[in-house]
Amino acid sequence: TGCHTIGMMRPLLSRNGQTGKVLKQWKGDRASRIGRKFEELAREILNNCKVLNVDPNVLTTISEIDFLIRKKPQANIFEFLKFSNGPILGEAKCYSGNGFSGDWVVKLIGRMSQQNINFALLFVALKREKLQGKVKQNIDIHAAQNKIIIPIGYGVIEKLLAGENFLRLLDKHFNLVKTYAPIPV
Repeated sequence: TGCHTIGMMRPLLSRNGQTGKVLKQWKGDRASRIGRKFEELAREILNNCKVLNVDPNVLTTISEIDFLIRKKPQANIFEFLKFSNGPILGEAKCYSGNGFSGDWVVKLIGRMSQQNINFALLFVALKREKLQGKVKQNIDIHAAQNKIIIPIGYGVIEKLLAGENFLRLLDKHFNLVKTYAPIPV
């Protein structure tokens, strides 16, 4: 799943000897291109899940949601999908500079509350690592209030490319979030 899109992203990660103002402009353009490709990749992954219906780029009165994910009746074989009280919010973000901030988790929780949604998938263009600091703390605090966010980064995508099942991976990550354990992205 997503092999073609991942292959298209690789050239975007090379800076090709750029320096100074050109490098700064290139970094901004690159982040934008990576963000678009990452959103395409997330959409491709979600569309390949037969138990989910995905509505991309849903406009609400307040904001745009990258993905509104609805589960089909047969989806309840997965614990994380049983937990969801309705649709699932999906966002895809590309971070540069200092990376993934805990502030974005708070913004996502706000969107979830506005839509009365208790479950979200956050696709983040992050290198393989475990979430730490403020990000992990915000995810844990909201998990205690039954607002679950599962972050999905390059590490998860590598597992998909190795043949693992996306929904089973999400089920594992759901249990890690619910038990406040470290979450590999």
